[in-house]
This record gives sequence, C-alpha cells and structure tokens, in this order.
Amino acid sequence: MTKMREKNGIYERQPFELFAYHDKKPTLDHSVFHFHNNYEILLYVKGNLEIYIEQSRYLPVPGTMFVISTEEVHKGTILDSEDYERYVIHVSSSVIQPLLGYDVDLLACFHGHEPGKQNAVVLSMEEIVEFCELFSKLKQILDTEPYGKEVLKISCVAQLMTMVNHAFSHTIMPARPVSNLASGIMDYVENHMSEPLSLESIAAALFMDKYYLAHQFKKQTGDSLYHFILMKRIALARRLLGEGLPVTEVCDRSGFNNYNNFIRTFRKYVNMSPGEYRKHQTE
Repeated sequence: MTKMREKNGIYERQPFELFAYHDKKPTLDHSVFHFHNNYEILLYVKGNLEIYIEQSRYLPVPGTMFVISTEEVHKGTILDSEDYERYVIHVSSSVIQPLLGYDVDLLACFHGHEPGKQNAVVLSMEEIVEFCELFSKLKQILDTEPYGKEVLKISCVAQLMTMVNHAFSHTIMPARPVSNLASGIMDYVENHMSEPLSLESIAAALFMDKYYLAHQFKKQTGDSLYHFILMKRIALARRLLGEGLPVTEVCDRSGFNNYNNFIRTFRKYVNMSPGEYRKHQTE
C-alpha cells in the first residue's frame, strides 16, 4: 500500500491505491476544497463529519457511501474529536476501462448525475458487510504478491464496482441545503467561470459588501472564496483538456487570463503541465 502524500493541498496517489485507517484524531484533514486525479469511493463508518461536494452539503450517518468523480470539487470537515472511521478507495479510469463494454456501466455511479448531485447513499447492513469483505480482499491482493495478482485485482475491482453501482440504483441520500448566501455565491461562480471573478466583481453582482461576502463564505463553508474559485477553475480545465480542447482555449474558458499563470498554476496542483495532461487523457 503506497502512502498518501500532500502536495499543495491536493492529495496525490498512485494510479490505483487503496487505504483504510481508524483513529481518534485523524491526521488527514480535507477541510479545504480539493479534487483528486482518480475516482473516489468513501464508506463512512463512524464520527461527526460534514462533507461538501460542489454545492451539496451532507451530514452523513454511519453506513453512508459517497462516490466522487475526478471533476467534482469537494471537502470534508471532522466536526469534533469523536472516534472517526472510514474506508476509502481511489481508482483510476485506466483500471476500470478494461471492464467497460459489458451489460453494466461501472462508471455510471460517477457520471450518471449532475456534478454534486446524487453522490451519497445509505447502505444496508448486508451491503456494508459485502463492501468491507471485498475491501479487505482487495487490500490483501494489493499488499501481497499472490499468483495472478493483476487478474485477481481486476476481478475484485469488478465485483466492488458492480456492488457500488447496484447500491446507487436504490434511493439516494438527499443533500442538506447550503445556506442561501453560499449557494448564491457558488451559483454565480459556476455561471461565470470564464470571467475574472474578483471579490469586488462578485460582491457587486450580488449587491453585497466584499468583506462581508468573503467572511460569510469562509464561515459557512470552512474555506476561502479564492481557493474555491481556484479549485473550480482547475477542475474545469482538467475536464476541457480531457475533451481534447487546445491548451490556449482551455486557458480562456476556465478563466485564467494569463497563459503563463495558467501553466504554472495547473502544474502546481495537477503535477503536470496542461499539455501533458491533455495528452495523457486523450491517448
């Protein structure tokens, strides 16, 4: 199992990584908006947690499963010092790709909804047991060198993804409403991504004092408006590059007014240049 390392607020992982941890004072704090280069599956078991996925807010109950795509900006905040436990799987599209084309779309749970919508479901006790058994099986495969390791890994991933997609065919856990102020700001950002989006321009458009706006957004979401906008811009740029758009066009459409700044910022958070990312995603 490779360890997770933090770089620039983004948690970088290997193309496929599986990890589980149980502790009373978690060392991993995702309390700022961020994204991942891989798909994320999270089973919440214990603790007091608040999760934002795009404009949706969740206060999960034990047994809540979340699925988060590579395009969804999100954050999680542990609200107190109670025992906390979760199971997390990160899997790259290259691992799932060979499993596509059958009677079940194993990526449907990530892409079969609007960003930030229908990301959570509460599992039954039987589903929790099934997931944990498959999780333990996959972890053992990854941590050892069994005969036919790659075949066993892909087989277990197929079982896990089938189970997850079946769970999300049931009733979806509704998100709790975000405050009207934070929701209005997020809506404005979402609809004006190609524009400069300064604090002054947003405040003027929403008829608010800029200092009040910035303070309330931080108070209500736990992160700064500047950082939220930056993560949204990079997430949009990644999506557009994945569609094969030219780097210069992506720079403009994602709101980076300066090409050199775009290259530098993208590399800082994604760990590769926009051109390299585009090539990697479209090969």
